[in-house]
Amino acid sequence: IHGIKVLMAKNYVDNLSEETRKGMTEKAEEGIWPTAAPLGYKNIAGRDGKRTIKPDSKMSRIVFSLYKEYSTGRYSLNEITKRYWKKGLVARRSKRILSKSTVYKILSNRMYTGNFQWRGINYRGKYKPIIPLKLWEKAQKVMGNHYRIK
Repeated sequence: IHGIKVLMAKNYVDNLSEETRKGMTEKAEEGIWPTAAPLGYKNIAGRDGKRTIKPDSKMSRIVFSLYKEYSTGRYSLNEITKRYWKKGLVARRSKRILSKSTVYKILSNRMYTGNFQWRGINYRGKYKPIIPLKLWEKAQKVMGNHYRIK
């Protein structure tokens, strides 16, 4: 009997996992960011009852400023990270300063432009972008060159 119960529990977990994955993919196909909002956005209830994201008024300005300053090429990733610790770029819940690798992820995340990738497929989001595509591309170029203009 114990073996049957274990099998039923495993089946339940597998089914729940599959349904969750399908739901998240469906949201992505509709242009809705399917997981927790990244820094600069906040999760809200959408008009249709589905959870979506919208720019967080304070943090989205900080993220925009981060992109704008970094894309000038005057700062290394390490320097821009330290600079933005002082400007309030902190983790949402813990309020701890962000690591250099987290700042790198923010600067390389295309979803801030209104486009995102989910499970290997590109989608156009229905949420408001924080970063214009040209600014994002400029930041990628600076990041790809691994240099700082003096």
